[in-house]
Amino acid sequence: MNSISADRPQTVIVTDPTAKVMFTGETVSLACDIRKGSGWRYSWSRNTQGRLESLYARATESQQKHILHSVRESDSGEYLCQGERGQNPVIQSFPGTLVLNVSGEKPWPVITQNPPSGEIYTGERVTLSCGFGGDPADWEYLWYKDILRHTVPNTDSSRTDGSSFTISSAALAHSGEYRCGAARGRKPFYSVYSDPLTLEISEVFPAETVTLRCVIQGSSTDWMYKWYRDGQELPVDKADSSSVNGDTYTILSADQSHSGLYTCRGELTRRASVHSLIGSSATLSVRGGKPKHVLTQNAPSRVMYTGERVTLSCGFGGDPAGWEYLWYKDPLRHTVPNTDNSRTNGSSFTISSVALAHSGEYRCRAARGRKPFYSDYSDPLTLEISEIKRLNNISSMISISADRPQAVIVTDPPAAVMFTGETVSLACDIRKGSGWRYSWSRNTQGRVESLYARATESQQKHILHSVRESDSGGYLCQGERGQNPVIQSFPGSLVLHVFGGKPRPVITQNPPSGELYTGERVTLSCGIGGDPAGWEYLWYKDTLRHTVPNTDSSRTDGSNFTISSAALAHSGEYRCRAARGRKPFYSDYSDPLTLELSGEND
Repeated sequence: MNSISADRPQTVIVTDPTAKVMFTGETVSLACDIRKGSGWRYSWSRNTQGRLESLYARATESQQKHILHSVRESDSGEYLCQGERGQNPVIQSFPGTLVLNVSGEKPWPVITQNPPSGEIYTGERVTLSCGFGGDPADWEYLWYKDILRHTVPNTDSSRTDGSSFTISSAALAHSGEYRCGAARGRKPFYSVYSDPLTLEISEVFPAETVTLRCVIQGSSTDWMYKWYRDGQELPVDKADSSSVNGDTYTILSADQSHSGLYTCRGELTRRASVHSLIGSSATLSVRGGKPKHVLTQNAPSRVMYTGERVTLSCGFGGDPAGWEYLWYKDPLRHTVPNTDNSRTNGSSFTISSVALAHSGEYRCRAARGRKPFYSDYSDPLTLEISEIKRLNNISSMISISADRPQAVIVTDPPAAVMFTGETVSLACDIRKGSGWRYSWSRNTQGRVESLYARATESQQKHILHSVRESDSGGYLCQGERGQNPVIQSFPGSLVLHVFGGKPRPVITQNPPSGELYTGERVTLSCGIGGDPAGWEYLWYKDTLRHTVPNTDSSRTDGSNFTISSAALAHSGEYRCRAARGRKPFYSDYSDPLTLELSGEND
């Protein structure tokens, strides 16, 4: 027995997210909202091509929401919900309906820029907007610069607000590629990333030509523009308008006097009383001198070998946007041409296979603008190319230079003798050149055994943990760099001696043992009896729990412990031991030496 009341309430379906269009993969919540009464039981159905299909077996109070997880296009359609309450009679609400549209592709946002794309100078305000061209409801917008790992944070000079990202005062650091994305829902559903928009922020240098454009919302072709610097109107005769609408102000040769805040406003030519609001503004900062570029070299080696690859980079620590780079070798009359084995690419100049003819002094400078503005020349960088001799009988084409560098093995700790249990580091040191790959081998009874499968840059050090006597022997390291030809260093060698027991130091006394009196000076020395290199010495008195501290009258210095003015309290048994290495290796304790102090000899 169903009953229909005269004031039968209306059901409304509310979506979360609250959008007209959903996208495949989103989670969508449909809520059945009945504002009148309580105790409703909810039923859901779906209209598929005119056929009404129930989504639940019966109406229950727990079914107020119908959740669609990871929706697909096939979930599109008309959804109906209705409430009922009571028993005999059952009171029903009017049904609520909603047409759900599911799009098969993720939304693709688009970035727009205001002012429109063009040259932007330091100090200007610029706003980037992220838009879908569809329903913006419930989206949270995310902004990225250069990399997609981290979102752009809010700072004093840049801030996000809804779908906009505003830089209030552009700086060189704001140059870069910007992307945006959006997310919505409790379990976030993400759009794809937008295509990148590149911001190029330019500094102004003396003698450059600068053009500013006045942007007025809803501007008319009938505007006449006025320009102001720091609030003072600029005379018309100094404005060189380069556009039909007269909306540009051009500084032909900038100097520091042109620095300041530029603003503009429009006035209708046929209605002089009608003025626009203040238009766009820009803070212009003119630097005190021309930029001077700095040349760097990769690999950073003074001497290169024929056949190696080298890249020179031209930079000035500022914004590289808009610069074209020019390269010179020896004289400054002609730029360096591109050839089969040397080529410029942006701010880089790469020689893929150096030859003796590439030796010489290199400089660079840069230019930008339609009427080119040139930077100063860089200081010179000298390339020295050494000739190599090829060993034709080696299939991998190993090359040996006349001034082939020598590899040296350096030990840590820096000692000729090691002891069982110590950790020993062998480092392959090649002082000339860079980019070396290191190989290690060991000579055991005349048989040379490779310690690694191949040479790599990470193998500069070979570490021996907790050495044993069996680790004694001859070790060799060698460096190689480049490809076809491979350039090799002379190998370095070292004979490692490992002793089977811990060293036991011996204490000696100066003056030699005998009766000591208060006030006398006495020095105890701790000797290992072998190579003292790298050892740190520890002193103990009576107990081995604590080391002897430095005081006004007693002090350690290397392997010595000196009492400058002996007192009765200095009487006792003294021991020493030694430690070395980053993870300390300790010697045994010495045998004790007893000091007996007597009162003054009358």
